Amino acid sequence: MAGLDAFPQVRRSIFERRDLSAPFEPCAWIATCGVRRAWNGERIWQAYRSHFYQRATDRGFSVIDVVTRVFVLNLALGSLAVVTVLLPSRLNDVAALVGGGALVA
Repeated sequence: MAGLDAFPQVRRSIFERRDLSAPFEPCAWIATCGVRRAWNGERIWQAYRSHFYQRATDRGFSVIDVVTRVFVLNLALGSLAVVTVLLPSRLNDVAALVGGGALVA
């Protein structure tokens, strides 16, 4: 890090900036997930099964079904993002936002 201080025009990489926030990540988890789980009466010291993948497999979807659906959804969302970059307009932004919301609902 001292080497970068000698060259103020050199921007610090995202990894170096992330190192500064690393000690606060557990605090962020407690402030979001931990408080929500405690509020719902869950035991925050035990593992939980509320992630999308875990809930989908619990409901009978196979692993390949879940992975395929997530992959196709990501392709669709990525396509919406590309459209908003290649054809910038307020209408395209709103349409992509609504479309993306409908896809993940």
